[in-house]
Amino acid sequence: MEKIKTLWNRLDGRIDKIWPEEERKQPESEKKKLRERLGQFFYLHRLELLYVLAMGGFLFFLSWILPFNKGPDEEMRYLVPQYIYKHGTLPAGWDPEIRHEIWGISYAFHPILPYVLGGWLMRLVGLFSDSEKALLMAARFANILIGMGFYWYVQQIAKKLFSRRMFRYFFIALLSMLPQLLYLFVYVNTDGIAIFSGAIIIYYWLAGMERKWDRRSCTGLAVAVAVCALSYFTAYGYALFSILLFVGTMAVFYREKGFKVWAGAVLKRGIYITVLVFLLTGWWFVRTAVLYDGDFLGLYAPNKYGEMYAQEEFKPSNRESVQEQGISLEEMLKTEDEGGMDWMRTTWRSFIGYFGFLEEPLGLDIYEIHKKIFALGFLGIGLYAGLALLYYIRVGMRRFLKGSPFGKAAWLQDKEEGAVLVRPSFVVDEGKIRGPNFWILQISLGCCIIIPILLSLYYSYCDDFQPQGRYVMPLVVPLMYFVTAGIQRFVTLFFRKWFVYIMMIPLFYGILHVFLGAFVSVYIPAYAEGFSAWASIRFPWFSNQGWLMRILYMLIPG
Repeated sequence: MEKIKTLWNRLDGRIDKIWPEEERKQPESEKKKLRERLGQFFYLHRLELLYVLAMGGFLFFLSWILPFNKGPDEEMRYLVPQYIYKHGTLPAGWDPEIRHEIWGISYAFHPILPYVLGGWLMRLVGLFSDSEKALLMAARFANILIGMGFYWYVQQIAKKLFSRRMFRYFFIALLSMLPQLLYLFVYVNTDGIAIFSGAIIIYYWLAGMERKWDRRSCTGLAVAVAVCALSYFTAYGYALFSILLFVGTMAVFYREKGFKVWAGAVLKRGIYITVLVFLLTGWWFVRTAVLYDGDFLGLYAPNKYGEMYAQEEFKPSNRESVQEQGISLEEMLKTEDEGGMDWMRTTWRSFIGYFGFLEEPLGLDIYEIHKKIFALGFLGIGLYAGLALLYYIRVGMRRFLKGSPFGKAAWLQDKEEGAVLVRPSFVVDEGKIRGPNFWILQISLGCCIIIPILLSLYYSYCDDFQPQGRYVMPLVVPLMYFVTAGIQRFVTLFFRKWFVYIMMIPLFYGILHVFLGAFVSVYIPAYAEGFSAWASIRFPWFSNQGWLMRILYMLIPG
């Protein structure tokens, strides 16, 4: 026994020399710290996480009651995750197993990140059940998870953009109760991840400007751009303006240190972001280039294989675009009442809510409510721009007339300027993002609204006429930011303290009416068995014919 104890003590002594006791305890202390950090994170963000879970539960409910192929082209899209489920590999776009028998093409030519995630979720669920409903919900669950991630980042963006909780909640409500946006997260598609990638990129724009592009924010931006690159072309404007915003804001941070220091910092961090993006996405674009003769974006391959495999009347060479038919762009945009093709009105309605293959519209009055809310928001932005212009005219006049008798006029003095003609501040400008960086952010967000609209217009006019709101949906976060910021400027300019809350009630009610009218009166009775009677439900106390909406109408000129 004594010999065993002696040997053990010797062994223990040797272990202490090789691996000291302090180092052995270190992993345990690190685990403890990790548990503490996680506990602190969950405690600090408990309400936000509950909100994300609630949104996930609602999206799951919407997805569960939605019949198969009641989302645009879901049957054709679902073939891709089915292939991954069966074979465990990625398909080529021309593969007969996923190729549409009429069009001769598939959805595998373009980035398929949600389908990959959906396919592996199907393989996981397939271990327990191989029922069609279970596998379909597994594929759809990929988009539900993406939707939950989107609403997490929406909350983080709101905290950075809006200091007042009232307008922070209004921004979140605009994005949480927009029917078409919710609908895009409940069936198999790639539109959801395009919207999600835009939200992540905006968050890391804000984080990068606050932290002066430290390693953490650069890494986050790289991951966000990678997700964007593997999503859908309509979101690529965010990737483009990530470059411009990064370079522009770095120029602001390093303007006093000289060009060489600025160029070195931009190159160092820019190369780091670029390499990380390539490591995360390069495999896809190299694979696409190899499969489709150098067409790394998959832009021309669908037409090539469509010409080979599509039915005769549906071959690309036998279909004329709107432009080839000799129809003007103006005519395409006009309503049917004016002899046009109704592109603008159909796109607007399917941006707010138009379920199925544009076969389940909402009430006509519902589409008008967001018009009024958006009009009020842009009116507020116009007022801000006008006041900012007056302020800078006043500053210029004071400098120009300095030393003259006219320079002593009361309206030019700081002490007499009152509450309106002060230095203009506009939401994020009140916080850490100021000066040139503020304007760089506004321009970037504005361009990320314009680019999806231009891409959708080009596609409908020059390729395939598709007036659908989902093609412009990546603009939704910056659009709702400007709308909320404009409403904040308008309401706080004319009203003070508790009256601000009273004036916001009709606006919240308007959003709620759209949400209830879309899902209670249209979506659930259309897709849930036994609820068809709900189609007759109306909400007159929320209607734009009721007193609440009349107050809203009174707030908005025109």
